[in-house]
Formats: sequence, structure tokens, C-alpha cells
Amino acid sequence: NPLPRASPNPNPQAECRPDPCYMENRQQDMTPHMRAILVDWLVEVAMEYRLCSDTLHLTVALLDRFLSAVPVTRDQLQLAGIACMWAASKYEEIYAPSAREFCFITDNTYTPKQVGAGSARARSADAGFGQGPWPSYACMSELCAHGAWHSLRQHEGSHAPTCKQMQCTTPAP
Repeated sequence: NPLPRASPNPNPQAECRPDPCYMENRQQDMTPHMRAILVDWLVEVAMEYRLCSDTLHLTVALLDRFLSAVPVTRDQLQLAGIACMWAASKYEEIYAPSAREFCFITDNTYTPKQVGAGSARARSADAGFGQGPWPSYACMSELCAHGAWHSLRQHEGSHAPTCKQMQCTTPAP
């Protein structure tokens, strides 16, 4: 059977979400305000390097999932953010900035080796969330545009969401 089976869970994305209370439950050395400052800074970094919006969204998703799984100290928070952005940019961007460029944007607070290790640690923590955000919205839009999702929906019946439910920009044939 060439088509993948739909998840028996009616909401498989719920398994991929971070703990909504991770600040209280997991993070002892940071506050929601510190996370907000970090995300604002990551937006500026994305604008500086002209990263696509999907990269920024994936960065924040990876960061929240990482912070939900791993305690991070204040002095390592920026490293966690930049490591998640590097991982997301390698996935989403055609020409991703190098680890050295991400070190430069932190005023060389971290080394490329630390960024690489942080990225690997973030991806490792992300593996505990099942499939996660890894096909991107763009990938799902392509599936809808080419009718592949419509074919999957016909095969799986009501278990697979419609393209409209997935907010694809191109209607199914």
C-alpha cells in the first residue's frame, strides 16, 4: 500500500505540542518575559538574514518544544534560540546562514561548535515529540496543490483532514 495510514488519534498534532505550562513545570531560571525578549530578538535576526517566515515559525516551534523538554539556564537561553534558528534555517532555507554567521550575530558569545551542539541537542529533544512540524506548511501546500492530499483523503476517508482544514492556498481537484 503506497499511501501512509492516517493516525488513529483524531488530533495527532496535539502530540507534537509543547507543554503549555513548561515555564512553571520545567524552566526554573527563566520567565515568560525573557522568552518574549528572545523571540523578539529572533525576529530581528530573521529580518537581518532575510529568512523566510516559515523558518521563523519553525524556530519558535522548536524552541518551545526544546524548552518544554530541557531546563535551560539564563546564560544558555540565547544559545538555545540561535541553535533552534540554525536547525530551522537548514531545513527551510535554500541558502542557510552558517553557524559562524549565527555566532557573529550574538557578538561571538558562542562558538560555531557550541551552536552545532545546541542544534543537535534541540533536534534530539524535538525527537521526543513524534513527527513534529517537519513537513512544513509549504510541503503540505504542495501536496494540496498536486492533489496528493485529496487522494489520501479519498483513501483514508474522514480520518484525513481536508485541504481547507489544513488552510492550503490551492483547492483540491
